[in-house]
Amino acid sequence: MVAAASTHELQEKYLDWCSARITDRLLELSPTEIGALAGARPLPSAVAGLVDRIAAAVELPGFGAWAAAYAADPGAFDPEIVGFGERASAAVAAAG
Repeated sequence: MVAAASTHELQEKYLDWCSARITDRLLELSPTEIGALAGARPLPSAVAGLVDRIAAAVELPGFGAWAAAYAADPGAFDPEIVGFGERASAAVAAAG
């Protein structure tokens, strides 16, 4: 029997999944498309704006909706979860 994931673990998986979806979309864009979406702003502001626009275009679900869908079928999401959260948690544990 698999233990239920904690809310913290689910949030890590959700953020990881969202990041992977945004990254996938970013990698599909041409340099011209990236420039048009980012606009003529300082780099940090341009990157934040670009991520916000891509996130809106990808139509990511809210955490509650995602968690319910994940609970119903984790296998539909697990291949898209890169594992950033797991690596970060392991790094924090090792440093602590």
